[in-house]
Amino acid sequence: MVRSATALFAVLILAGFQPAQQVTTHTVVKGDCLWNLAQTYYGNPWGWRRIWDANRSLVSDPNLIFPGQVLTIPAKAAEVHEVEVQAPPAQNVPAPVPGATAGETGGQPTIFRRNQTARTTVVTGSTAPPLAVSRSDVYSAPRLVRPSEEVAHDGVLEAFADGASRSKTPRPFDKVRVRFTSPPASVGTDLQVFRVTKTIRDVGRVVTPTGVVHVDTVDDSTAVVIVTSEFGRIQLGDFVGPMPSYSLTPGEQAQDVSGGGRAMIMGFAGSAVVQEVGQVAFLDQGLADGVAVGDEYELVNPALGSDPVEGRLTVVGVTQNVAAARIVQMNDVVFRQGVVVQLTRKMR
Repeated sequence: MVRSATALFAVLILAGFQPAQQVTTHTVVKGDCLWNLAQTYYGNPWGWRRIWDANRSLVSDPNLIFPGQVLTIPAKAAEVHEVEVQAPPAQNVPAPVPGATAGETGGQPTIFRRNQTARTTVVTGSTAPPLAVSRSDVYSAPRLVRPSEEVAHDGVLEAFADGASRSKTPRPFDKVRVRFTSPPASVGTDLQVFRVTKTIRDVGRVVTPTGVVHVDTVDDSTAVVIVTSEFGRIQLGDFVGPMPSYSLTPGEQAQDVSGGGRAMIMGFAGSAVVQEVGQVAFLDQGLADGVAVGDEYELVNPALGSDPVEGRLTVVGVTQNVAAARIVQMNDVVFRQGVVVQLTRKMR
């Protein structure tokens, strides 16, 4: 007997039959960028590439659109709905290995000005850094959860295990009781502690790691854990879950690539109004696009002449569709929501 299983099939609701879905145009005004145009016409800023692809002959750099330009706005992509049908069990398919795949106009740019004053702050290290990205940077990297997604977790920090602490919140070496919502982790396992810290409108929620705990004892659906690392203030009620994978080796560094993919900054992990070196931005590319920890992106402005790089970011965390990239160099305040950066160095 063949056991039935539930499979998900995408049903495309094709919208090309109605006149309202015909291609339209948009005349650029000061303040426009591909981010807000996608939000306006599609209700989803993640669709900016659809507009750029339709206007490549006019817009070579997605950061530079000018007042007066007339852009083609393609019809909204077909909506995808999931329905459940009965089908034979799917065969096991190995998971992909991250990183394995690889007109003249006038006026003022609407993303950044050509006459910006160069004020460079650079984070430097030793001439031969042992690691492209440290283990701590990966374990503490925030991540972005889209509005429709749940914040996956295995349990919650419930209370101090010994009934007393030198602080009102868990600190290193404190013992804390965790109540698991799934089978408890085994003794000796390290778990990441995290919580939702902010919401980026139209994009998603920011999940920020606050520390690492080590499972000491397990009893039914609870466990006693010891706080071993603290990235921020750990609080009772924080979630716990598996540690991010880390496989970088000393000496492994990103290598120059040409024609790398482009990604848009969807928002920032922190609450600062003005972004600075060291802060983390979220890019709209992830594992599905071949992005890996250690990859480097640049913001390039050809108007600057021989050295057109205005800023650099290094990927410190990556999920299926989003990368968290730390700002490592910046000329003036050039990184903000809607800016497009290009992959220039790739981990091999």
